[in-house]
Amino acid sequence: MGAFPPPPVDTIDWSNVGFKLREVRGHIESTYSHSTGQWTPLRFVRDPFMRIHGMAPALNYGQQAYEGLKAFRGPGNGAITLFRPDRNARRLQHSAEV
Repeated sequence: MGAFPPPPVDTIDWSNVGFKLREVRGHIESTYSHSTGQWTPLRFVRDPFMRIHGMAPALNYGQQAYEGLKAFRGPGNGAITLFRPDRNARRLQHSAEV
């Protein structure tokens, strides 16, 4: 995998990104280990679909929480800025408690 974060691509109209479904070439995965208390290193999976076990509690009992965090690349130095991460964390915490 190359440098992270990768530089902006010229195939996206960055001034008109918005909130909508976008086709992607893959996703990032990391797995948490209860025995070590650590996450595995990030890895890029070249598939837009995620594998999930058929007996996953999220599918059978609705035990899941999803919260999206939006980030923007700033002008000038291109630094990445998170959009309201404190509110994102509060929503995720609330979902985990409900």
